[in-house]
Amino acid sequence: MITKLPTYVLGLCLVLVTGLGAADPKDKKKKINFDEHIAPLLREKCGNCHNSDKKSSGLIVTNYQKLMEGGSGGVAVKPGDPDNSPLYTTVTHKVEPFMPPKSPKLPDQFASAIQRWIIEGALENSGSKTPLMKPKLDIALGKITRGRPVGPPPMPEPNAKLSLEPVKSYPRANAVTALASSPWAPLIAVAGNKQVLLYHADTRELLGVLPFAEGIANVLKFSKNGALLVAGGGQGSALGRVVVWNVKTGERIIQVGEETDCVLAADISPDQTLIALGGPSKMVRIYSTKDGKLLNQIKKHTDWVTSLEFSPDGVLLSTGDRSGGLFVWEAFTAREYYGLRGHTAMITDISWRGDSNVVASGSEDGTIRLWEMENGGQIKSWGHGAAALSVRYAMDGQIISAGRDRTVKVWDGNGALKKAFPAMPDLTLKAVLSHDSTRAFGGDWSGIVDVWTVVDGKKVGEITPNPEPLAIRTTKLIPTVKVATDAAEASRKKLAGVTLRGSTLATELATIKKLQADPSPILKPAQANQAGALAKVAEAKNQVAQAIVLKKTAEMAATEKTQLALKLAAVK
Repeated sequence: MITKLPTYVLGLCLVLVTGLGAADPKDKKKKINFDEHIAPLLREKCGNCHNSDKKSSGLIVTNYQKLMEGGSGGVAVKPGDPDNSPLYTTVTHKVEPFMPPKSPKLPDQFASAIQRWIIEGALENSGSKTPLMKPKLDIALGKITRGRPVGPPPMPEPNAKLSLEPVKSYPRANAVTALASSPWAPLIAVAGNKQVLLYHADTRELLGVLPFAEGIANVLKFSKNGALLVAGGGQGSALGRVVVWNVKTGERIIQVGEETDCVLAADISPDQTLIALGGPSKMVRIYSTKDGKLLNQIKKHTDWVTSLEFSPDGVLLSTGDRSGGLFVWEAFTAREYYGLRGHTAMITDISWRGDSNVVASGSEDGTIRLWEMENGGQIKSWGHGAAALSVRYAMDGQIISAGRDRTVKVWDGNGALKKAFPAMPDLTLKAVLSHDSTRAFGGDWSGIVDVWTVVDGKKVGEITPNPEPLAIRTTKLIPTVKVATDAAEASRKKLAGVTLRGSTLATELATIKKLQADPSPILKPAQANQAGALAKVAEAKNQVAQAIVLKKTAEMAATEKTQLALKLAAVK
């Protein structure tokens, strides 16, 4: 019996489209438009100042064409990009000047309707077609660079406009639906609700928040050079899309796809010319990054497309579905290359080895399988221990997996177990290794992302897909900051003492060096003292000599006296 979509994946797509009530709630697939849904709201809330007579700031909101033209401040609506559309950011008080001026923020239902309208392409009426969202720049690479790119690896720039404020904080985190590791930098991306969080892999510091107004990202992928981050997701039974951000600046530069359900699988080709996506439509669609046009569609899958990935050399594309179907296609022609038969349940993940000769697949059937690309044969198969929900190749050829047994495991390239980390609280949905394979990251159904050191398997901390508001995080840091401040003050005082002693030593050293150069200030007095001492010694020696002479004279006199006495005695 074929295993259908597990509960955890079904939950990824059943996202409530809360607050987007401007459209008929009974038909979430029907896109809202200006004439029927947005114009009445704008006339009521903004029409007094921004009409054809008053034109405050040169902006008219009561007419579609005039609204899309913008005002004196520039474009007011950027289809598909509410976070860069002043009409949305000013009424939600995200960007000044706040609208309406000197008034409370408009109800959330109003803002949500505008947000959804812009996300869906800012359509004029029910007969309008979604316009192509052309990329802001051509990101195609002239050639694919194998190995580490030249220069520093891409990281969020300190002066970039990346916000540290979450789009919204919730009472509890969602399941960790997507997790990605930069191939060259200490950077981890984790999916949250309507946002993607960027963390430093070593310090676990939050580096930036990327708004994903489409809903929840079900897949995250870094480009092969690490310069771009791709997210695919959306809202169940309502919207599916793939967006691409510049990692350094956080700028949203591409969006493709107008799915009527959430995107479950997505990737960008190594040369950055193609974006592939798949989901409940059972179709794999391949778009151009140059103009956003649909280039190819793959219709072979008989069930939901649940995973896909381009090979590192850009030649092939592998895709998998909910019924265990696994295929390899020519990336540029979409012609079938191999059908890889062996899995008996849903394909949960696909990952290519760095040389493009082997592709790994994980499945609900509990196995991890390796397939060679010379003949399309299976070369290895082993069990994770339960359903393998995530399988990723690391840059050094190791493989990391996560599964229903709540564990994250690291394997060598032949499937030999190297490390098994402690079980997580709930089903472990995603796992990745850092760019240098020194740290492992595992995300579970409860919204926890644990971080371990690979060498000893010890947990070193967590990162979260649901960070608290910046003000709360800052308040919690106050005690830590005080401790650091006190320690800094103690160090300053200690340093002051060291500096004083150092100053004294420096003075003494200068004196010594001066005396080494000219010792006369010490030698002259010493030499004078030495001369006096030598004179006294000479005088003493003279006195001793005189004493010796006197002694000898006395001794001679005594001898003569004795001899004289003897002679006198003899005469008598």
